[in-house]
Amino acid sequence: MVTIDTIFTYDSTEHTMDYGSGDVVPRFRNPKTWFNASVDLYNIYKRQSLQELETVPIDKFVIHEIHTERGPYHWMGTGIPGTVNIIEMLPQWLVDKIRNKTAILYIDQACEGFPLNGYLGDFYARIHTLLNDYNLPPSQIIYSTGNLIENEVYTKWCNNHAITDRMLVVGVNMFAYMCSCSYIFTSEASELSYIEHFEYKLKNDIKVFNNLNRVIREHRVAMTSMLNYYDLLDDNLVSQDRYTIEYKEQFNSKYFNPHAAFENNNMIAVNSKLPLVLDTNQFEINKANHFFKEVYLESWVSVITETYYVEPITDTVFLSEKIYKPIRACHPFIMVGQYNSLAMLKKEGFKTFSEFWDESYDDIIDNTERMEAICLLLKDLSKLSKPEWFRLYLRMKPILEHNMRHLTHNNWLKPMQTLINSHEVLKELS
Repeated sequence: MVTIDTIFTYDSTEHTMDYGSGDVVPRFRNPKTWFNASVDLYNIYKRQSLQELETVPIDKFVIHEIHTERGPYHWMGTGIPGTVNIIEMLPQWLVDKIRNKTAILYIDQACEGFPLNGYLGDFYARIHTLLNDYNLPPSQIIYSTGNLIENEVYTKWCNNHAITDRMLVVGVNMFAYMCSCSYIFTSEASELSYIEHFEYKLKNDIKVFNNLNRVIREHRVAMTSMLNYYDLLDDNLVSQDRYTIEYKEQFNSKYFNPHAAFENNNMIAVNSKLPLVLDTNQFEINKANHFFKEVYLESWVSVITETYYVEPITDTVFLSEKIYKPIRACHPFIMVGQYNSLAMLKKEGFKTFSEFWDESYDDIIDNTERMEAICLLLKDLSKLSKPEWFRLYLRMKPILEHNMRHLTHNNWLKPMQTLINSHEVLKELS
């Protein structure tokens, strides 16, 4: 534990970015109290905003927290005229304390999986250059992220660039942690048991799958269009906002090969059915804390269009609340995610459903072919009768209950706690 001579600070001032079209957006969020209160290093009752400090804490060690908004280009302010970078926004006294190693700058991107090195560019180089310009030691920077392989990627980058003074980079499965906690959810019923599924499904007509989509993303447009092409859209539980203008008549993308589902006649047909509304028509509002119990009861399987689909798994491994909610609901799932998404889940200790249906789609690198394989799988599952589904559910019971227990009983913050508490400066404070 950190001694009482340490204080924890954050910046309550609004910092925004103007894209030049009247679109002014926030660059940082207020620190997540439910997140930090769960890490041994942090104590919510000691945290103060910089604006609340009555005097500069010269004689105290300071840990200053910045909770980022969106990706690194956004919060670094790179290339945006008039936008301060992440160091320029700090008061000079804090910069001086970081320089003389009596303060740590903690940058928290745990809500996002944007990589710092990869398809977005080399932000490691930008950060190290920035720290060098201000004569700040990288060892005084702690960076947490939802990218589960960020530490591995950063270590490789440092080795390739002969960097010995390094930031502490921590990948943390924050959304697994979030979904393991019942108090995070706004709805009263935030989990389901196997027995509840069995009893409800016995008495009601059940759809083959649910597929919840909120924010428009390219792969979600592709998936909804392909579901329509394979006659899977109308008789299942699918939510989808109206397509944006570029998808009204066709779907062209450098990440997807041509497919009949993306051609004019099918795209027009899909658009005529939108929006598809299930729980809410507020598609642009984040519903990460909402648990939609009915959609799991009324379907046999969840088809999860994850946040990432086309992103290289060499850059980022990111799993969001979208997969952990059906796990909490004791519901089987099919992943519309990055290549090898199921392998990522297994690495995190979960079990999948290859015993019951073909999961070879997870091994397909090509984005269009992987999506088509999922749709063809759903076509096969649509042929199953209700008695056949019940027989599958009886056999799935151990996997469904294992996944539920693993989610709710595992300490998902332990990797972060272990790495942060091993920090050389912090060990001296303990």
